[in-house]
Amino acid sequence: MLDRTLREEAAKKQTEKSNATKISATAIDKDPKDNTFTINNPYKKITKHWGKTVSDSIDHYILSGGYEALNKAISMKPEEIVQEVEKSKLRGRGGVCLLTAEKWKAFTKYGDSEKYIICNGTESSGQSGSVQLLLTSEPHLVLEGIVISAYALGVGKGIICLNTDNQVLKVIEGAVHQMRESNILGDNILNSHFSFDLEIRLIPDTTVAFEETFLLKALEGKKIITSAGLFGRPTLIHTAETMVNIPYIVSEGAQKFINSETKLITLSGDIKHSGVIEVSVHTSLAEVIYDLAGGIPTGRPVKLVQVGGLTGGFISGNDLQVTLDYSALKDKNISLNSSWIEVYDDSHCVVDVVKNIANTIKTESCGKCVLCREGILQLSVILSDITEGRGRKGDLELLTEIGENIRAGGGCNFGKTAADPILTTLQAFYEEYEKHLKRKRCDALVCQAYITYHILPEKCSGCGRCLTHCPAKAIRGEEKMIHVVDQEQCDKCGACIEICEHNAIAKASSIKPQTPEIPIPVGTWKKTGLSPKL
Repeated sequence: MLDRTLREEAAKKQTEKSNATKISATAIDKDPKDNTFTINNPYKKITKHWGKTVSDSIDHYILSGGYEALNKAISMKPEEIVQEVEKSKLRGRGGVCLLTAEKWKAFTKYGDSEKYIICNGTESSGQSGSVQLLLTSEPHLVLEGIVISAYALGVGKGIICLNTDNQVLKVIEGAVHQMRESNILGDNILNSHFSFDLEIRLIPDTTVAFEETFLLKALEGKKIITSAGLFGRPTLIHTAETMVNIPYIVSEGAQKFINSETKLITLSGDIKHSGVIEVSVHTSLAEVIYDLAGGIPTGRPVKLVQVGGLTGGFISGNDLQVTLDYSALKDKNISLNSSWIEVYDDSHCVVDVVKNIANTIKTESCGKCVLCREGILQLSVILSDITEGRGRKGDLELLTEIGENIRAGGGCNFGKTAADPILTTLQAFYEEYEKHLKRKRCDALVCQAYITYHILPEKCSGCGRCLTHCPAKAIRGEEKMIHVVDQEQCDKCGACIEICEHNAIAKASSIKPQTPEIPIPVGTWKKTGLSPKL
């Protein structure tokens, strides 16, 4: 048991290190000492000790109540823990968000003595950051969740998978060593006759690192994954964030967990505060964006929000009252595959955004499933055609057909959700896709095929700066003359907009501004009455 001696030793060590540097868990793209983003956050359960204790100290963790849940768990029957997790209705924090108890029950049906439990501490390359922050800020909470889960399921061997990040590896290695020294890991844990040991494995950084099939392949060093699990043995995989909820459920009970369930999310995009934050699952996107993330810096409206990482679905800016709980998102055909939420204001073109996402997704497919590999490639080609003026009749129907086939036939969760960005935007922004195809129009003025550049006669000073900086030599005019863009020669590079100090150059799509056909003296545009070039 977690006896008084262990607590007293922890207290003594804490006193000796009273001048230890405190950590600050905050927005991942800010100075670690800047706690602006999280200081007023009312939803703190997982992150309640962030910034208040030394994260990699087992003594600090024990003195703040750490490992009390494990202490309680080993006094319970394993099936009692399973029942409590079932009552909590905890869902996996990643992938298809299955009920944790359903996975546990299926796992316990195997009578095999050699079973594995794996904690997936990896995350998609270039994305969320919440997992890495969780592992470095609360390593013992993650590890306590792993040990409790192992006890409840009768597992003696575990693996924690990490990205190749030296900081995370150092923290987890140190925490595991401290656990062994404190008899919280290894043989006869806390004199309970339960033994469990944990191995640390590094996984290559990639967008599909969070995928269970990829994870098993990486651990086995094989190209083909056995359906039976790691090395053909029964295997249970949970994310690090799933694991940190287990101690709370054991110590506080299922009902209290239900009443206060939270989720770590990573916010990025067109918002004032970007980074990792803990929110209630009953929080709306509007509250997250405007109340917690400070809103849109430019004051522009939100146009769309991607929820769930690279392969996550999109929600319209008109539908921000949707909450982050599983049922509400499922109604929108969206799953929190990862904690990443990207916000886009109305300066973005939906088709262009989705095209760029599809181009990234196609490079990340493992290539094993033909439907995923070839289907995503075709989606990428069609989207590029639409944004570059080569779209054809029937393209939108083809996008839908291919996307739905990928969703239905994908071999893993990455494949099943790879088309979600396209399918959800087709549902919410069909008219914008249609404008690109039928009217050759991009209202966001992003897709170059549908844009022309114009010099506004009422603003042009005739300074000549745009003329001398145009690489295509597409601007005509002289000093003190209103300049004119030769549309046939313009390559739409945008250099003229960047160099003009008078905001006299504008982009247009279907509706063109009135401009003179030839250069005329500055200040005479309204007087001449020359017919404009439309």
